[in-house]
Amino acid sequence: MYQTPPKVLLLGALAGAGAGALGAVFAGVLGLFWLFALLYAPAIGPVLGRFISKITGGKRGPKIALATMLGLAAGALATAMLVGTIGSFVFWIMLAIALAGVWGFLK
Repeated sequence: MYQTPPKVLLLGALAGAGAGALGAVFAGVLGLFWLFALLYAPAIGPVLGRFISKITGGKRGPKIALATMLGLAAGALATAMLVGTIGSFVFWIMLAIALAGVWGFLK
């Protein structure tokens, strides 16, 4: 049975939190260009998933996906509260698409 080391879970969560923070700031900067961003949003999750997979040494699975998704959501929500994008429609759509893409790639 495959065991996921805590170090790998921590790396996934930290990388997800960093990506979520960047995404929250990006959603705030977009303003009226949100439709343009939504056209490219489906690529955000798989790109993040590949990045996490490289950081964790090619490891994938439901535990890593969950840790990454929790980190992504926590980082995005904390940053969105700080920069004031928590009520932005674009922020919530991009977060949902990124979470779905990460789960689809890493599970």
